[in-house]
Amino acid sequence: MHKTIADSLKSELENEIDKVDLSKNKDSMLEMLKSSFQFINVPDLRQVFVTILKKLGDETPVEVLQVLASKKKNSDVLKYGDLLNTFEIKMKRLVWEADWDSSIRPDGMPMDGSTSSLSNAGTLKGDKIFVDVVRPSIEAYLHNEALKKAADLAYTGSIREKVVDTLKRRAVDTDKSGGAAVTMGTGKLRALTKLDRGEGTITAPGQTGGDVTVDEQIVPGLALNALKEAMGPRPNLLAAVLNILISEHGKRVDQNHADAIVRLVTGSSSLHCTLLSDILLSYGQLPRQYENVRLLAQTLDKCVRIGIISDQAVSQIQDSLKSIFQADQDTKEQPAVVKKAKAPESKPAPVKKKNDVQDKVTKNEAERQFELKLLRKVIESAVVAMKECDPQGLFLNPVTDEIAPGYSRVIKNPMCIRTIEQKAVNLRYPTLGQYELDVQLMFQNCIRYNIGNEGSWFRGEAKRQQKKWRDEILSQGKEHYQKGMSNRKRQLDNAASSSAEGLVNSLEENKKKEILERQRQLLMGNQTSGDKRKHDEVAEGVVSRGKPVEPLSESKAKKRKKDTSFPSMPALASMLLADPFVVRLLFDKILRAIKNDVMKNKSIPADHGTIPSVLQLIHIANLSSKVCAVKGKIFVVPDAGLVTKSSSDDDSEEVHISEPFSILRKQVPRLATLLLMTDIDRRIAGGDLHVLAPLPETNPTEWELASSSSQSLLLDLVEGALVHLLQGGVSNEAALLAQFPRFLVAIDTLSRGGMHNERCFFVALTQAILRYKTKLPHSIRDMLLNAWLQWFKCNEESVDIMTSAVHSCFISLLNEWSSLGNLVLPVDTMVSWSEEAVKTCESNSNDKSLTFAHHWNKDEEGSFSEIKVQYERMLKVMPEDRALRWKEAVGISSE
Repeated sequence: MHKTIADSLKSELENEIDKVDLSKNKDSMLEMLKSSFQFINVPDLRQVFVTILKKLGDETPVEVLQVLASKKKNSDVLKYGDLLNTFEIKMKRLVWEADWDSSIRPDGMPMDGSTSSLSNAGTLKGDKIFVDVVRPSIEAYLHNEALKKAADLAYTGSIREKVVDTLKRRAVDTDKSGGAAVTMGTGKLRALTKLDRGEGTITAPGQTGGDVTVDEQIVPGLALNALKEAMGPRPNLLAAVLNILISEHGKRVDQNHADAIVRLVTGSSSLHCTLLSDILLSYGQLPRQYENVRLLAQTLDKCVRIGIISDQAVSQIQDSLKSIFQADQDTKEQPAVVKKAKAPESKPAPVKKKNDVQDKVTKNEAERQFELKLLRKVIESAVVAMKECDPQGLFLNPVTDEIAPGYSRVIKNPMCIRTIEQKAVNLRYPTLGQYELDVQLMFQNCIRYNIGNEGSWFRGEAKRQQKKWRDEILSQGKEHYQKGMSNRKRQLDNAASSSAEGLVNSLEENKKKEILERQRQLLMGNQTSGDKRKHDEVAEGVVSRGKPVEPLSESKAKKRKKDTSFPSMPALASMLLADPFVVRLLFDKILRAIKNDVMKNKSIPADHGTIPSVLQLIHIANLSSKVCAVKGKIFVVPDAGLVTKSSSDDDSEEVHISEPFSILRKQVPRLATLLLMTDIDRRIAGGDLHVLAPLPETNPTEWELASSSSQSLLLDLVEGALVHLLQGGVSNEAALLAQFPRFLVAIDTLSRGGMHNERCFFVALTQAILRYKTKLPHSIRDMLLNAWLQWFKCNEESVDIMTSAVHSCFISLLNEWSSLGNLVLPVDTMVSWSEEAVKTCESNSNDKSLTFAHHWNKDEEGSFSEIKVQYERMLKVMPEDRALRWKEAVGISSE
């Protein structure tokens, strides 16, 4: 009876708490919270404390939330873990956020301002509750085998192949409604997000009980959903996840060897960059600070989906980078000022009328571009307000016949907020009036379709939102547009006062261009500008080119502004460019531009319309790990690789951000020469030049470079060019016998005996070779295998060749060839090559005790387990007696 009375009183108290007006009684609620805290460990009275917390919500004191996140002394077990599991997800997020913010700032730096690289604060190894919650989801995404295989394929032969591979690679996809949506539902990741903390157990978002077998293909989507559920609409939790990814990417920099080169083509090792992109694309309404990085992510994602980066996309990427890098700088780079003699007072000579018209057209075009971008900014702001006005999302996505039967028969011109947003991003609104017509059409379509009593609510909602849009959103948009145009006019008027100086600058700039053009014509045998390329040929079709895309203005290393309320945007931008699915498109564009433009038009790479700009993007991506290692405190807009410069003045305290980069001036021409020689080899082997003698062999000294950064990127380009060469139909047997050794010399020289872990290259090379199937000539097969065995050699003492990627991919290739039948690789030949591989591994091992038998007999799962699986697969196709002889030859037990 006493328990019944107590439960009744407790229920009444909870009801009274729910009725309290918090705006008028906040202080009394805080006092009640303080009084009820003493009963937190009393099960019967704990619910009163929880009810008060729920009522206070965001007004809950941070100190209370931090106490709830505390752990037992000398233990990793939460004091109040059982209590936290009873909280709703909103209250859990408040606790996670308070615990995170107690020691880590939103920019990822420790609260005490320390910069020690030894600290695990803000990384996946951190001890914060939020890290424990999101760690399983992040690791599930990063370690997903299907995603890793797709990311490791760094070089592909065709655009279609990139598109097909992309369909497997991301957790987000374009749904029928036109928005970025997760393809898998929530609530199924419990087998991956279970967090056990002893007596205090926290259940991750979406988790229910029981064991579940999760399909490997859908794990990335489930992991992304779990992350989004954990972050919710809390900007600080979003920043926490992004900072964790920044920290993981920065770990690729060896703090003990800050000058060491960080490779760019690393495939699955950079999947945290892909996860970053997925989060930005699918999060929903991001805070304003992320606007530019999200636009960059959308542009890159579109390129990945279609399998190519167009010149227009390069320009859009540059626009986003300008906004990101300039917004985060303390000072802007000032243009160089050329001293000029004082101009005479006499009036300048009259300019021809034709030039007057041309200047006017140029000026009008610039003004038009400004107006279009202003319209985009105004409309995007209006779209944000429209989304807030439409909490149910009635007008957010296109309406389909599945949602509204017969909709396409009634509405011939559908319209929605996402369509308006996309048109604004693509600068498809020439005037504000066109935007106004689309919005009116959207509301009228709703009213027209929803007739009768059943549609009365929808009509009323459409009229409500239409009135709010007309009275508030549209009027504010017009005001911002008029203000922007007025400011532009004022700037032009101010610029007119210094027109004389601008004319001199223009004349000097034109003079510089004329000198550069004369130099180019001398190099190319007086080739006129009319002979320049007209098309960018790709594997499938021809893509027309527009105006050349100039690289961004180079800047020295800059320190970030003191605003620490969000992660470093330059760090996020550089990570988006380092996404393995973006990196392979950047390298592919360089290789195709050299082949289709530079070689065909007999031009130089530095004079190409996009090669310098794409190389600059590659350099930004290559520096991403170093920028992330310092949490974006220091960043730089590097040069396009035209000149070599010292970086001693641009170094940060921990890592060197900028470094010599002369790939455009020195190394890319070497690659173009290599491709030209391989083309001549093909023509000599069976083409129109068959009467000529073979070309001389390549000299290794031609590939010896001083700049390590340029060397690693050139190695990536050479590897990609070799994969393209080995695609079916590109060359022939006779030509390959001359072409392949040239690439082998270049790769051996550039890698300096460090090919053992070039997994991305080996995976792509294997896929290209397997396309020949049974038509692969034995001479090419043996030449490739002999070269592969040379790549087993390693100059690094700490490397175990036995467990390296070169060994794993070699045995995998032998198995794949064997599966095609004896016509490609007979069993005896496969056995001989496998024995040779074991001997080569053992002879190149620095630790002679780490023999093949030593690794084979290990029971625990390790780095050799994948290789052992391949050998066991090989043994299954051997006759029993041949398998016994093989085991005896490699020194393992036959049991």
